[in-house]
Amino acid sequence: MQYKFLLDLKNKQLQLIVLLLVATILAGCVTQKNGEPFTAQSSLKPLLKQAEVIFGESLQQPKSCLSPYEEVDEIVIGALLPLSISSAVQAGNSMQLAIDIAAEDINRNGGILSRPLRIVTYDTQGLPAVGAKMAEQLILQDCVAAIVGVYHSRVAMAVKEVAHQYRVPVVFAEPYQDAVTADQYPEVFRIAPTIQLLTDIYLEWIETVGDYNQDGQNSVTIVADSSNFESSNGRLLIKQLEENEDISVDIFLVDLPREDFSSMIARIIALDASPDLILVWFNVEAGYAFHKQLIEAGIGPQNSTLTVLRSSATDSTIFWERVPDGLYTIVTRVGPWYSTVSEMGKEFAEKYYTHSEYWPESYAFEAYDSLRLISSAIDQAKSLESPAIISALESIDIVLASGRYHFPYGSNNRPEDNDVPDFMWHQWPDPHMLFMQYNIFQQDASDMSVLWPMTYRTVDTSALYIPSD
Repeated sequence: MQYKFLLDLKNKQLQLIVLLLVATILAGCVTQKNGEPFTAQSSLKPLLKQAEVIFGESLQQPKSCLSPYEEVDEIVIGALLPLSISSAVQAGNSMQLAIDIAAEDINRNGGILSRPLRIVTYDTQGLPAVGAKMAEQLILQDCVAAIVGVYHSRVAMAVKEVAHQYRVPVVFAEPYQDAVTADQYPEVFRIAPTIQLLTDIYLEWIETVGDYNQDGQNSVTIVADSSNFESSNGRLLIKQLEENEDISVDIFLVDLPREDFSSMIARIIALDASPDLILVWFNVEAGYAFHKQLIEAGIGPQNSTLTVLRSSATDSTIFWERVPDGLYTIVTRVGPWYSTVSEMGKEFAEKYYTHSEYWPESYAFEAYDSLRLISSAIDQAKSLESPAIISALESIDIVLASGRYHFPYGSNNRPEDNDVPDFMWHQWPDPHMLFMQYNIFQQDASDMSVLWPMTYRTVDTSALYIPSD
């Protein structure tokens, strides 16, 4: 909030403002932390610092309640996660686990600025208003040096306004919407891929595959769940595919649940051009059933049509049970895989496995790295002052769990000066949007070859294996 007062040092208005600000902050001391009531541990000193004013034309944003790092016993960083919304609680818990592991690793290695790190986590409930309120609470009451995490884009859009208002750096872990970074706020950084970045990688792969069946026509067939098709992130990909004059696109919508896809497959067989690629965009069990019936109908890699399944097909045990003839199936995944992860990522995955039976999800890797990234920036800045941390993040070049982090576009190299989209501001440019392939019968998913993107591919091919006769 902007306050515009002209103050006279000799009058008593300053005292009144200080008292009002302190009273406002104290009134909000009891809130929810991870769903449980708690009393924020704040001293009078930081509250008074929060009430400091700048004299001149207007009263500026409140200064941070942080003391110089030489005067503090610990470094506090805030985390915002969805811990009580049913559709995202599993992701929130995974992100919290990843952040806890990161904090343990950081403290085991000496903390931040030789001081222990303490994490304060609040539940966003998946709601923008709650996320904004909790972000403000982290800044005003918990005096955090920075904020990490966040799962939903809609929450990130609200949180970034608070971060910008109070000049506190935030490293968003999971929000995908391009608009999160498009405003080019100095405080806002993101390590998750944007929807446009994911679309670009997908489109580049499709264009690289080209005319797989060599019939003179680049053709893509998309089979999607009708119930969520309109809200799907894939709509952007479809739009850009349809704008590409060199690619023919056919879209089939399926009403789920269903087990028999024979009528749909008959329509695919009846197409004027045999598809080079069939992209299957619906849930795991239906996807397996559809893929199996496709192969039984003679449509598959052995007959010059590649089928692309979503990341659930990385469960190789279930995949081979459901699709026993699924050799050469392509599987997409967002996030590092066994063959693309860094050494730090392998160590993180091993620790994650002690609490979960699965390879870490993309949002778990992102949550882990968001904390490691901001802690490294603070160490590099040798300061808790936001401008110093932001400057350190802009210049950082470091390998963490997901790979090498750098932010090529920022205050010294603006997106508009490089003919790149606005959302590339403080955006990590190398997300893992992987295209992987089962190229051995009964192959374990951990051994799948990574075909695309070029940054992470593990095989020297043109983007896929062409089966031999």
